Parts: sequence; structure tokens; C-alpha cells
Amino acid sequence: MLFGLDRSRERRLLRAGLLYRSGRGRVVWRNGVVYFGGSLFLLLNAVDYMAEPRATLTPTSIFWLAAALFGCILLGYGYGVLNWRNLDRLFGQDSG
Repeated sequence: MLFGLDRSRERRLLRAGLLYRSGRGRVVWRNGVVYFGGSLFLLLNAVDYMAEPRATLTPTSIFWLAAALFGCILLGYGYGVLNWRNLDRLFGQDSG
């Protein structure tokens, strides 16, 4: 049982190291904005569609859709920056 947990921890650490080696821009923009922000935006739209499946687009709904997209991009960017800071703390030059 513990052997499996150790191997899982090693695989996660290896993936984190590979992500760190890819660079700050990739971590922040690709993993943060595109994956996290995009997934959040799609989830928001799916929930909205389930709540009101036959809604028509109005200028107000387009405004809120754009506001939601901008908010998801900001949240994704924040997630990417936090992820990069954690990786930099773990694998950075000062970690010795």
C-alpha cells in the first residue's frame, strides 16, 4: 500500500518538475488561462444552459457572457501565477 503511494508521489513530483522546466509563460498562460480559465468558462456556460436551455441572445446576455469570459481569464491567470510561484518555490534556484 505504501509503495503505491510513494510511486504516485514520485509521478506527481516528476510531472511538476517537467511543468516547471516548460517555463513561466507556459505555466501561467497555457495551464492557467487556457486550461483552468477555459474549463471554468465552459462549466459556467453548461450550468447556464441547463438552467435555461432555450434562452435567446440579447445585448444584456452578451454583455454578461463577455464579463464571465473576462472574469474566467482573470481567475485563470491568478491560478497560473499561484501555480508558478509554488513550482518556483519547490524547484527554483534557491531550493539548493
